[in-house]
Amino acid sequence: MRLQQEIISQKMSGITTNEGDVIVTSGGNMQCTNIYHVLCCAWDPRGTNASQVLRKIMQTCLNTASQNGYSSIAFPAIGTGGLQFPRDATARIMYEEVTSHSSDNPASSISNILFVVYDQDFATIQAFEDEIGRLTGVPLKKQHGHGSGGSAASSRIGANSSAKNSAYGGFTTVKQKKKGKVSPGQTFQGASGYAASASRGGTFKSLIDGYNNPPKKGFSKMADIIIFYIYAESKNDIDAAIAKIEKLIATEFIDTTIVKETVKKLTDEHMSEIYQVAEPLKVKVEQIDTGRVKQLRIQGITQSVMQVQSIANSILDRISAEVGTKREATLFAKNVRWMFLNERGNFKAYDDETCRIIEQARNSGNPQVDIKIERRTYRIDFKQMIEVDVEDLHTVEVRRELKEGGLALPANWTIMASNETVKAEALPFTSPEYKIVETRFKATCRSQGKVSLDFLVVGQDKINANDYTFRQQTQSKIERIQNPRLYRQYVILKQTMDAKNKQGTNNERVLYHGTSSASVGKINTGGFNRSFAGKNATYYGAGSYFALESSYSASNTYSPVDPNTGHKHVYHCKVLTGEFTTGSQGLLVPPSKNPNDPTDCYDSVTDNVQNPVLFVIFNDAMAYPEYHITFT
Repeated sequence: MRLQQEIISQKMSGITTNEGDVIVTSGGNMQCTNIYHVLCCAWDPRGTNASQVLRKIMQTCLNTASQNGYSSIAFPAIGTGGLQFPRDATARIMYEEVTSHSSDNPASSISNILFVVYDQDFATIQAFEDEIGRLTGVPLKKQHGHGSGGSAASSRIGANSSAKNSAYGGFTTVKQKKKGKVSPGQTFQGASGYAASASRGGTFKSLIDGYNNPPKKGFSKMADIIIFYIYAESKNDIDAAIAKIEKLIATEFIDTTIVKETVKKLTDEHMSEIYQVAEPLKVKVEQIDTGRVKQLRIQGITQSVMQVQSIANSILDRISAEVGTKREATLFAKNVRWMFLNERGNFKAYDDETCRIIEQARNSGNPQVDIKIERRTYRIDFKQMIEVDVEDLHTVEVRRELKEGGLALPANWTIMASNETVKAEALPFTSPEYKIVETRFKATCRSQGKVSLDFLVVGQDKINANDYTFRQQTQSKIERIQNPRLYRQYVILKQTMDAKNKQGTNNERVLYHGTSSASVGKINTGGFNRSFAGKNATYYGAGSYFALESSYSASNTYSPVDPNTGHKHVYHCKVLTGEFTTGSQGLLVPPSKNPNDPTDCYDSVTDNVQNPVLFVIFNDAMAYPEYHITFT
């Protein structure tokens, strides 16, 4: 009576009551929010008009429920009674409209959609089952009437699923005079049995609890559907059947995760490449962001998952190689720069990747390397330091420049790792650099007749055996000291001194410094420390002492023999002597040049201004330990 009064009231208010219209009332005594009263028509000979009316009814009901934020709706087999709608046509239209709504409204609030059929109406049940079989390609075979009063199944299409990938299920059958209830967020109750259905690709929990746990986005990647219909007399029997199915699936279905740093670098193109392999194999792949690291989840049949996992790992390995190459190029760009002389007479730097290719070839000992720039090939000749256009043989000069913090480092330095603060690079004894240092050392070491300069070959793995002949009885070595921090400090002081002193002043000299084996590591890392003054001499001031000739520094006084190895140690240094004067014992800083200006001081002091043998500096950064010479 109450529902009838609501309908009459709406008709009096002017609501239309044409075919296909829907009148909404309260739920009355039903445990639901609303009841939709539909105005259908009789089936016409061709079915054209009736089909359109049924489609309009379905669309109006679904849209209205969604607009009101409802999560569930139940439909009877509309028109299959006295209106004489063919059962197969009704099933087809209703399924199609539900599918269309799900596809067109991915954000719809509706998550449970049920078709309710009287359990003794076997023809209608069969029509809906046949339609499920047509849509899924899975023919259904079962007998009706088992259990405590008939069969039961439910149909649900997840609101977040696409049309062709929806989880098609069955329908719900109810006994006559048995009340059911539909309310937002609930599955239709009142069926005499239980059923479950969901799309393939979800976890088994999703397959069983699909009603209240709709598949997450990503599960709809699978086009094929597996539908489970379980019929039993009790829920306990259903649970037992589910447990058996779970056990069977567990033997074939696996859920694995790839956890790698490079997963977060997977692009849409990478994922598309993985999907191309995964989809034909019915394997689900998705990226998962845990907040700490992205993961790649792969689910499906074991053998298929292994194939997809192999492809995914190969792509991730490829990304790792690309990342490593970019990191290496960045490191090279930070430390070394290759440049070519352009048509304007200026040196212009190559891009980072080209610099990396050139530098790697040089470090590998290759005499030349080809590079490609804008579809043209250029050849870098390391011996002549030129770039040759392979096509027209045009030649330009190239230059290699190491840099640190915007300051160019010596061109002969080798690349240092990002975590290296100092590097002692042993020189091949046949290299020109080695010969220059050795010759200078020998030339000023005449008075030290006992000094052996048969320099030891060390680190033979760094020397090409095809290029050199090794000596068997050598005992000494020369190492280039690469310390960017010390070098940068030294160059800045030199620039300051060059600007301060009058033009033509010889501000920089190559001098020698003898030391003990225990001090080698400290000097390589921290440079010379004048706080040690007094250990060997302070006659000309409390500073760091350097000799013009190696013989002075090579004496046992300044370079004691290591009792364990028999070696002695001398540094070939660059020293900023600048403007100097004669030193004296007790000096802590160089004396002032101008009595009226105590801040205008000499740069260093010496033993004899006219014919110096040694120099003393009072600023540790004014000397750089360029080479460490070990000898006997």
